[in-house]
Amino acid sequence: MKNSFQAKEIQKILNIPKPRYEYVANKIGIHPEVQEVEGQGKAHIYSFKNLLEFAFTHNAVDLGLSPKAAMNLLIAINRFDEKMKQGIFDPAKTINIRAYYVKYHENNRTYYFGYKASPDAKELKYLLIESMTKLTPFEKIKKIAAMPPIKEILERALAYTSINLGTIKQNVLEKISG
Repeated sequence: MKNSFQAKEIQKILNIPKPRYEYVANKIGIHPEVQEVEGQGKAHIYSFKNLLEFAFTHNAVDLGLSPKAAMNLLIAINRFDEKMKQGIFDPAKTINIRAYYVKYHENNRTYYFGYKASPDAKELKYLLIESMTKLTPFEKIKKIAAMPPIKEILERALAYTSINLGTIKQNVLEKISG
């Protein structure tokens, strides 16, 4: 499987027009992991992870998230994957994860959630992955443990958007392998 991509390839794979690609790259701040170049006539080379970052944020912006919200959601997805080792950006791993951008009524805060089905698929496990910088790790764990199930949070939310990371990743893999 190919693991490096130029801008034109990303645009083709994700069916993103050039202005949208440039908008996502500049406003969201996706930087090439393989090779970043300066000046005219040379191409940036992006990794598979970068390709998925473009895919996730392109879908978020299509759903109406502002560039800042899409960028924060991407930061949360990256933190979630780093901490929980879910393999979101690993092309060899299948994932069943949804990212939620949730406007919750508690102090009108915005939260980012990731959830996946548990191994027995009888219940949903969720993790609050919004950065709560003023809380200690122990306070974060207590706050997350005290939260109601994701279904109840979504029922009480002012608004939310769901992005199916697993389906987006699968579609990207099919396009680059087929």
